[in-house]
Amino acid sequence: MDILKKTVSFRAVSILVLASFVATSVMPPQAFAQALNLPAPGAMVGPSATFEPVLMKGLKVHPENPLLFD
Repeated sequence: MDILKKTVSFRAVSILVLASFVATSVMPPQAFAQALNLPAPGAMVGPSATFEPVLMKGLKVHPENPLLFD
């Protein structure tokens, strides 16, 4: 456990978590919502665009080698 606490990645994650907690205790949540361009709490959000899956036209797959495309 002592080796884990001495690594750079552990310290970086610890500082990131600490900074997140300090930032949320200092700044109100509305400031974060404005920074991320989120709607106001309680505001109606419109529906998103319809989902259209990707359609590949003109793709030829070789039966002997399925990873070879033309």
